[in-house]
Amino acid sequence: MQVLVVEDETLVAEDTAELLKEAGHLVSGPAATAEEAVRMAEGAGVDLALIDINLCGREDGPRLARDLWRRFGVPCLFVTAQPAQARQHRDAAVGVLAKPYAAQDLLQSVPMARAAALGETVRSWRPSNLELFEVTAVKTTA
Repeated sequence: MQVLVVEDETLVAEDTAELLKEAGHLVSGPAATAEEAVRMAEGAGVDLALIDINLCGREDGPRLARDLWRRFGVPCLFVTAQPAQARQHRDAAVGVLAKPYAAQDLLQSVPMARAAALGETVRSWRPSNLELFEVTAVKTTA
């Protein structure tokens, strides 16, 4: 699966990208800004974007998630220490993985989020810090 990592904290971004690569995913990024992420998504065949809510001190994550969906059909999973903020933007993503998370939580959340975005049944067990939203909300926001 091709995953776009959008995270402005360098160490977190690099660790996330490396973890995904080791698990066999193709990784675009990491991108630290919304503008970088859009450039990386163009023509990249991204299957899922992992997006922090706050990028460079601003709440750019939700705007970016909506833009990636509208322009490229890329579903997003918020990965953030502010899950309450993410819930306020449930129309922009398939769900939220709350930080801090264990490596295994991230690796299990990625295919679950992608499956939810495709409208597939997601098994009832999931990491305790993963919340999936109604997928129809993402698809109706253009």
